[in-house]
Amino acid sequence: MIEANVIGNGFFDKGAINKYLPCITCNFLNLDLNPIATSCFDYKAISRVDLNKINTKIIIKQLMPKINFPKPQDVIYFKSSLGRNAGQIATEYLIKLGYTKINLYGITSRFEENLDSESDKFYPKKIINLKTRIDRWNRMWDVIIQKNPQVTFNFIK
Repeated sequence: MIEANVIGNGFFDKGAINKYLPCITCNFLNLDLNPIATSCFDYKAISRVDLNKINTKIIIKQLMPKINFPKPQDVIYFKSSLGRNAGQIATEYLIKLGYTKINLYGITSRFEENLDSESDKFYPKKIINLKTRIDRWNRMWDVIIQKNPQVTFNFIK
């Protein structure tokens, strides 16, 4: 198995991460883990960082508002369907790269009806219909899992 980590925005025990595995983080958080990329589908998250200081690839959705990236060769445009979050796109990108075991940290909504995350400290979120969003994200996780039986998904609380 070719193994990697996805580091979501939710809260989790950071000491549990195998830091020797490649990882993709979400929304420019946890960059101290030296990720191979960071997945960001939130314009607010991109606008809060100095892109000149980002030393990893950036996965963004194709329809992101125009942004002048200092290193455009490090930007990966990923086609996204409505309803996917940054963790799901990070997971799909790892599958596309051939990873067959993916450990998922900080995917709080998979375990509880809660969207509290580390990105809350940077900008307040307005969540309308919390249950609807969590249900949609969980349905998307189910679709990703069903479409990729060759991959082991390990959601770690």
